[in-house]
Amino acid sequence: MTSLIDKPAELRKQAEERLRDLGKKLEVETPPEKLWGLIHELQVHQIELEIQNEELRRTQRESETEKIRYSSLFDYAPIGYFTLDSRGTIVHVNFSAAELLGKDRQSLTGTQFHQLVSREHQERFAALFKETFQRHGRFTSEIQLVKPNGTTVFTRMESGVRKNAEDKSGYCLVTVNDISREKRREEQIVWRAYFDALTQLPNRMLLMDRLYQATRTAHRENYPLALLYIDLDSFKSVNDSHGHTAGDALLVEVAKRLKSCARESDTVARLGGDEFCMILPHITGKSGAKKVAEKILEKLSHPVKSADGVDISTKGSVGIAYYPDDASDPESLLTNADLAMYEAKHRGRNTYCIYRKDTNSGFRKRKLPELRRALNKGELELWYQPIINTETGSVESAEALLRWRHPDRGLVLPNEFIPVVENTELIKDIGSWVLGQVVGMANTLRDGLPSPTRLWMNVSCHQVQDAGYFEKFKQTLNEAVVDGTVPYIGLEITASAALDLSEDTIDMLKRINGMGVSLALDDFGTGHSSLVRLRHLAVEEVKIDRRFLQHIISDPTNANLTRAIIAFAHTLNIRVVAVGVEDVEHLDFLRRCRCDLVQGHYLSEPLTAPAFERFLRVR
Repeated sequence: MTSLIDKPAELRKQAEERLRDLGKKLEVETPPEKLWGLIHELQVHQIELEIQNEELRRTQRESETEKIRYSSLFDYAPIGYFTLDSRGTIVHVNFSAAELLGKDRQSLTGTQFHQLVSREHQERFAALFKETFQRHGRFTSEIQLVKPNGTTVFTRMESGVRKNAEDKSGYCLVTVNDISREKRREEQIVWRAYFDALTQLPNRMLLMDRLYQATRTAHRENYPLALLYIDLDSFKSVNDSHGHTAGDALLVEVAKRLKSCARESDTVARLGGDEFCMILPHITGKSGAKKVAEKILEKLSHPVKSADGVDISTKGSVGIAYYPDDASDPESLLTNADLAMYEAKHRGRNTYCIYRKDTNSGFRKRKLPELRRALNKGELELWYQPIINTETGSVESAEALLRWRHPDRGLVLPNEFIPVVENTELIKDIGSWVLGQVVGMANTLRDGLPSPTRLWMNVSCHQVQDAGYFEKFKQTLNEAVVDGTVPYIGLEITASAALDLSEDTIDMLKRINGMGVSLALDDFGTGHSSLVRLRHLAVEEVKIDRRFLQHIISDPTNANLTRAIIAFAHTLNIRVVAVGVEDVEHLDFLRRCRCDLVQGHYLSEPLTAPAFERFLRVR
């Protein structure tokens, strides 16, 4: 802009005259020079104002650009966004959120957000939203939203509140991420762990958990409980004659028929192969279980039509055991129901049998020859379950677990057959076989591993009280010495068995310990006098009974007992192994209690010998 001072002379003269005329009208006598100075200052201010206006216009344009950019980011972000007012009304929603719900943005704007939340989650969302606004805070939760077609979307929802300091109003920005696929994957993992893939029934693991809960409730409320053990008759012939596809179809149909015989409160489970179980809580006397067994046999008596139209005969044998009359713990109850089922088979099949105390002796006489053949035919196997150091996370040792690979029943756990051979000569032969396998495996693992892994083997009271046990043990160990080093193994004796050991047996165990073999007490804490034996035996480790761990999170008594056992053992410089760790909460609790070692399905299931060796070498 050109100043008036710089104009030609005649323009300057005209301006001066006009200024004098203006001064006369205003009755102000001001020399023209001063007036020109004032005009110059005004012009400078005018220029500054125009520069400031231009800056404001530029800032406004940038602000508009940023607003458009932010709006685009909000609208087209891959994450769902909602803006809600203090009443929960949707003020703004982006495309991703609208697409997630299968609606358009316009129809969502102005609606109440809680109307989009599934009925079972509405109360939780309302409480979280209210608390968030009151405390000007944030929340993160998993909330189900509902589409117009009624299907649900599982979302991970996060929100934060922004308030206006002047009028106390505000808004809540809510982000939603679709985690439906992640949830389905988690559900599948849990389902596979606890359910049978073929029949959709609970598997052995879930059965034992429910049986444990049922017996606890029955004890607390003082009512009887029945367990039915069902085994199909001649199922192997179905697979042989009609093929495994027909066999699988038969098992699925059997599962449906068993469920039709059960109440809503009952549990029907598949143990494996053609074996099923049914838990009957609140049973009305012993006649109630008999009626269910009769109904099951009647349902199973009807043939099943195969895919090719052939009628497949299906019958079964049922064993019944009652809590607390026949057993006081779930494992024994299952064993006794199994024994009763075998008694039913012995009586001609297609019938049921109630467990009696003499059932076990009759079953043992018939089962011992089969177990002898199993040992001779190589049907017995050793599996190994890793034991983890809670501080380092490394595999420090493993427990050798006996399995029987039955030609018809598949993999049979030791609690189903070890009671048969206890107090017999066969237990000595099986014990000698186990010792040889463990010693051989210990030597195999020494090659190529950075540190030795101790292998623990269970020994019964009957074994260690045998006068010739020490000499057999010593001979096997000496034959396995490599480079002057004995195999890195240990013996586990149950705490209850330790109570009955004679002084001679204790001296023998001390001599075994002197050969470099460690000693441990299993099921520690279950016997009222088991602590006394710690003074007499050179025990290096104690294993907390798994029953303590099952409710350490929810039951303060179990939690306090576990802490006390760990603290007591540490005062004697004895390390503690917690058995039955099934989830991360158990593991975290035990770490806080400074438990030394942990063992359980959460860390690793029992592994076959080749799988265990691979497991160690890749860690």
